[in-house]
Amino acid sequence: MQTEKIDVMNVTCGGCASKIKKGLGELPGIAGVEVEIASGAVTVTGATLSRDALKAKLAVLGYPEKSAGLFGRIKNAFAPKSCG
Repeated sequence: MQTEKIDVMNVTCGGCASKIKKGLGELPGIAGVEVEIASGAVTVTGATLSRDALKAKLAVLGYPEKSAGLFGRIKNAFAPKSCG
């Protein structure tokens, strides 16, 4: 079992956490997803995990990685902040 931890932006409530859990749960090989709302930390466990695939899915869901660089911060500034 592998574990990946990714710090993401825009996690503000339980609805955000649920959206992340549901979205990542759709990926093959995912056994579990934990989301820390206060820090934005997403911890994923599974048989075979691709960090790039996880980051891409999180970005599509509206939760880009915190260290995504200038482009990521600019994109995040204009992303909708809706929850759930």
